[in-house]
Amino acid sequence: MKKKVLIVASFLAGHGGEETVIKQFINLMAPEFKIDLLVVPAIGTQTWLNDDHVPLNRLYVTTKQTASAKFSFLLHNLNKSQPDIVICLTPKLLFNVWLIQKILRRNFRILSWIQFTLKNKFAPKILRFLRFADGHLALTREMVADLKDLQIPATKIFLVHNPVLPQNKVIIPAKPTRFLFVGRIEFKGDKNLQELLHALALIEPTQNWQLDIYGHDDSPKQQETQQCKALIAHLHLATRVNWRGFQPQLWQNLQRADCLILPSCSESFGMAVCEAISYGLPVVAANSACGPVEIINNNNGFLYSSGNIQQLSSYLTGFCQHKYQFEAEKVKKSIEPFYTDNYQQNVSQILQHLLKEN
Repeated sequence: MKKKVLIVASFLAGHGGEETVIKQFINLMAPEFKIDLLVVPAIGTQTWLNDDHVPLNRLYVTTKQTASAKFSFLLHNLNKSQPDIVICLTPKLLFNVWLIQKILRRNFRILSWIQFTLKNKFAPKILRFLRFADGHLALTREMVADLKDLQIPATKIFLVHNPVLPQNKVIIPAKPTRFLFVGRIEFKGDKNLQELLHALALIEPTQNWQLDIYGHDDSPKQQETQQCKALIAHLHLATRVNWRGFQPQLWQNLQRADCLILPSCSESFGMAVCEAISYGLPVVAANSACGPVEIINNNNGFLYSSGNIQQLSSYLTGFCQHKYQFEAEKVKKSIEPFYTDNYQQNVSQILQHLLKEN
């Protein structure tokens, strides 16, 4: 009989990196485990699971946001799900699950699976909740080090990265040069779009290029987008920048591009980075994002010093002038350890190990 895994997440809306990773996890692990998903609270509908035919055993969703309502919902449905392993995507959820475990006197295993850089996203008092976990699925070596700094034993930390689906398709170079930004729209903040825009403005006007921006703006009245558009107008880039919105099948539909650009100040893993590379597309990323630092190498792109707009602009100019000769198959092969077969085997061994310990 299959053991049951319950994933507990919050604020899922269907168009982010967390949703992508959760779908991949369920698809990979469903043959071996029954998988339930509990979202507390959810944003809008959760049709993204149905649209992609994710083999989920059961979905529990609430939009209630008061602390008491969320805890009550979590308690009721944890009892209903009867999981063997609970995987939590935030420290607060993990602490609440641990409390409920004591209330219900259950013996399931509790894992953290945090999709953000720990020190940038959570206050120290919140991070202490992670000590209540039986194990931790870490996305990067930097996250492993951060968990050890919290006095968590190395035996409880498992480096898994995130799963990336290998692709046969190759995205080929475009004419004119086409740059991509894929992610949440933020003028500054984590995604730091303003840095990319300033770098593009430094490219000689004679160079022919276009920037396509793919992503969703969650800010009130799309304030982040409006700030970006104001800067684009100020820099005289309006004819070169295209707003594409959120595209759920972006990589499947995209045919031509020259590189993905990630100017993020903080990025736990960088799912879009790996997705681009899996299609043979090189990446230029800031070195402040811990995930891309562990992913990008000479075979698949460039790292620039975060805040060094001149350096970023120089790399982008090189693409416009066709200075770089990235081989698509080498680009793809550069992230072989992250592909789904390796991920599935690694996570399966970790979960089975934790179950045996129970």
